[in-house]
Amino acid sequence: MSRYKQYAEMELKSAIALNKLELWNKAGKDCISYCEKRTKDWLEDNHLLSENLERTHNLKALFRAIPNYDKELYKLLAAISGYYFETVYPGDNAIFLNADDVSEAIEICHLLNNYLEDLVNDKQEDIQLLDVAQWDKED
Repeated sequence: MSRYKQYAEMELKSAIALNKLELWNKAGKDCISYCEKRTKDWLEDNHLLSENLERTHNLKALFRAIPNYDKELYKLLAAISGYYFETVYPGDNAIFLNADDVSEAIEICHLLNNYLEDLVNDKQEDIQLLDVAQWDKED
């Protein structure tokens, strides 16, 4: 398991636990951290994690680095991407998340994970198809 995926899983578990404790701002922040790390994990596994992307915390930029990324999921991620800074570094425009906000963010985490897993599975199927096609050529 990659370092990013391991940390991502801890972030999601933390978000779920914090949600149960009604610590919604912290749970929302952990959801964003999960999405960031999970996306970096996928990019790293696919040799797309540049030094600039590795340093960024911009979830939208990370997700856009996925070739042919899902536009609908991007919109969902963009909607919650501000949770991190607005909950950790509250300023004049501070936000206070509630149970519904966090439940939605946790659901988006699961959607992201499923999407990235599907990309991995599709890639593995493509590789298997290539292998089979190669066998046909060898005969």
